Amino acid sequence: MKDVVFAMELEGQVAPVEGRDGTMAAHTTGTGPNGEAVVFKSEVVAGQGDKFTETGTIDYGGQGTIHFDTVGEGEMAASPIAGVQRGAIVWKITKADGKYAGATGYITSNFKVSAAGKVVDNHYARIFLP
Repeated sequence: MKDVVFAMELEGQVAPVEGRDGTMAAHTTGTGPNGEAVVFKSEVVAGQGDKFTETGTIDYGGQGTIHFDTVGEGEMAASPIAGVQRGAIVWKITKADGKYAGATGYITSNFKVSAAGKVVDNHYARIFLP
């Protein structure tokens, strides 16, 4: 087993999914741990109050894709900056392929979202590879 730990910052947008109340689609990009272009896509579903759940994928530049699901619930609320929300969530890896085939582990996300839907998302990952 190999233990891989890294952090990265992604930027992009979040927007409502047409015809699905309380559901948002997020799409962000950035640079991965090996300099690869990373594409993140997810579906965010509002829960009670400030809570939400999220499922999605992270494509590490053709090296492999990780699928994830929320552990418990995430939380998002107003920040001290007007018009900016902040939040955090933990994801569990549910499936992976390519270089990440057989991966297990967790990824934490600490993010901010502007009123216009601009997202800045910081990931911290601890992934175990066979």
